[in-house]
Amino acid sequence: MIDSVIGSRLSIRRIAAGLDKAALADRIGATEQRLAAFEAGEARIDPRSMLTLCRVLDVQVGYFFEPWTGAMEPAEPVRLLAAE
Repeated sequence: MIDSVIGSRLSIRRIAAGLDKAALADRIGATEQRLAAFEAGEARIDPRSMLTLCRVLDVQVGYFFEPWTGAMEPAEPVRLLAAE
């Protein structure tokens, strides 16, 4: 499900930026088929492609994860142990 939501947000942002799939694929160094697989949630976006997409689409990485921002916070405070 996460790949589908991220892909959907990618598609929305691409369209808002006025880019068709061929243009965005060219700008990120991927094939149009690969970009289509990202947008359909059929392929997971690797970190390098994610950073390139963020740069080209002028968004922060967090844009793709906004639907889960609140749900990803820990239920309890995280305690860090100091090294002795």
